[in-house]
Amino acid sequence: MPAPASPDLQRQALLDLVQRARGGIGIHLILWLLIGWMSGLVVSVPVFFWGAAALFGADLAGRLWLEPRLPALSLREPAKARALFLALLLANPALWGLTSAVATLWPPMAPAAPWIWFTLTGVAASGGMSLAIDPLVRKAYAALAVVFRSPPCCRT
Repeated sequence: MPAPASPDLQRQALLDLVQRARGGIGIHLILWLLIGWMSGLVVSVPVFFWGAAALFGADLAGRLWLEPRLPALSLREPAKARALFLALLLANPALWGLTSAVATLWPPMAPAAPWIWFTLTGVAASGGMSLAIDPLVRKAYAALAVVFRSPPCCRT
C-alpha cells in the first residue's frame, strides 16, 4: 500500500483540480437554460425548470465564492477545503442525474429527455476525463450523473 501523500502534495492536488474544473464552471447552468428553451420546458414545466436552474445557479455562485478562498482555506483547514470543493463540484453531475430520472419518469418532461441524455452523456464523459486526476472524482463524477437514472423496467 502506498504511503499517504504529504499535506503539501494534497493541497497542490486540490488546487490543480480546482484549476482543471474552472473551465466548466458555468457550463451546467448554460446547458440547462438552453435545454429549457429548446425543449419547451420553460413553458411546460416552469416550476421544475426554474427550480433546477436555481440549483445549477446556486452551485455556480458557490463555486465562484469558494474558489478564490480555497488557497487560504486549504492551508488552514485542508480537509474542509477539499470537502467543500468536492461537494460543489459533484453537485452538478448529481443534479443532471436527477433531472434525467425526472425526465424519464414524469411525462411532462418527455420532450426534454433526449436533450438531457445527450447533455448528460457529454457532461459525464468530459467531466470525468478532465477531472480524473482526483481518485474520488474519477469514480464519482460519471456515476453520479447516471445513478438516478431509472432502469427500463421501472419507467412509467
